[in-house]
Amino acid sequence: MAALAAAVMNVLLTRLTTIGNAVIGRLDIPGLPFPLWTLEDAKEYIPAGEYQCGLHGWGSEPVKIKRVWEVLNVPGRSAILFHAGNTDEDTRGCILVGMGVMQGKLVSSADAILKMRWTIGQAGFDLQIHAAVPA
Repeated sequence: MAALAAAVMNVLLTRLTTIGNAVIGRLDIPGLPFPLWTLEDAKEYIPAGEYQCGLHGWGSEPVKIKRVWEVLNVPGRSAILFHAGNTDEDTRGCILVGMGVMQGKLVSSADAILKMRWTIGQAGFDLQIHAAVPA
C-alpha cells in the first residue's frame, strides 16, 4: 500500500498597514493559537499571491541565517527569507516576524522564529499573502 503524502500547511500573511517604510502584517499559522506579526520593507515587499516556502539552513549548508524558510518562485527575486529582525532596515528584502508591534517595530522577533520552528517544524509550507490595505 502506498504511503499518503503529508498535508502541506497553509499559512496566511495579511498586510494591514504601512508605518513609514515598514509594511506591517499579521501571520496566521495553523496550530499556533495566536498570530505572529510581520514587517516588510515598503520598497521591497513581494506581490500579494500564493507561494511555496521551503527550508533554508536546516542542514549543514554554509548559510548565514539558519533554520528558517525561503519564499520560492517569486518573479525576479530570490533568497527571500522569514527571519528575525525588528525594523525595515533589518529586512534585506525579506519577511521579518515578531510577537508584537510597537511604534512601527517588531518586538520579540527571536521568540517568534522559535514559535514558527515549534509549530511548523522542519517542513515547507504554502503561503498566501493578502493585502487588507494597499502597501
